[in-house]
Amino acid sequence: MSELKSDSQSLSSNPFFPIMAGLGYFLLFLLCNVTVTFVIMVYFGMEKKLADGAIGRNTPLEELSDYMMQKTTENANSLLILYSLLFLLLFVTISAVRKKNPLSESNLRGLPINIIPVLFMVAIGSILFFDSIINLLPDSAVENFSEESSFVGAGTFGWSLLAKALLGPIVEELTFRGLAFGRFRKGIPTWAAMLLSSLLFGLVHGELLWMINAFFLGILLCLVADFTNTILSSIFVHVTFNAFGVIWTYHNVPFPDTLLYVFPVVGLLLILLGFFLLCRQKKLKKGSL
Repeated sequence: MSELKSDSQSLSSNPFFPIMAGLGYFLLFLLCNVTVTFVIMVYFGMEKKLADGAIGRNTPLEELSDYMMQKTTENANSLLILYSLLFLLLFVTISAVRKKNPLSESNLRGLPINIIPVLFMVAIGSILFFDSIINLLPDSAVENFSEESSFVGAGTFGWSLLAKALLGPIVEELTFRGLAFGRFRKGIPTWAAMLLSSLLFGLVHGELLWMINAFFLGILLCLVADFTNTILSSIFVHVTFNAFGVIWTYHNVPFPDTLLYVFPVVGLLLILLGFFLLCRQKKLKKGSL
């Protein structure tokens, strides 16, 4: 009761401004994504038109559109890196104009070394649980998900690790757990802030199954950030989660059918044990104050 009371007492008297601030950073994230995607697509469109024009050919609109989409998909890693860097640049600039520390603004604090093994446990549990659940679904349900996963594997291995297992997760945690969740919880209860920020996190992942997967992963990452009071912990879990996904995709590691029903249980147990240890650590820290 005391935790609920303190949570409600910390809420802003006017929830409109914190919610709008969180949505503002979300829209900034989308704007960076859309802007970079548009510029890249225009670049490839002009490239195609110039190449066809040099041989006196007039490129049909449908063919041009397909070419632009194909080239953009092939360069998904570069796209992710560019809009991530653009978001970081704009966020640091906004913080400087507002005379705010970007680290404190995004709840990026230090992390005790002894928590890292627990976070690794949560990350491995998440990988086993989420990937196993997807593999248990019928083929018809995961057809589009598998196609999207092949796009995730586009590009060189090192470039994909940089984009999808390092820079991408860092910027997503900064946006959705640091800025959006951090603002929302100032205007609405923490549980509602988790749901709202995770819903937005799911929406940016496109295909329906990806959205659902990202929504529940987002809730888990919000819990990690909330339990440890820093997004550095959720960054660690997210980076580990995506890194295993990239490695799994590139090396085409077969998922063992005999363990399909074991992995979700093991994964869930690892997640629950990890949060039990994080909760215990949090209580010990409070007791020592």
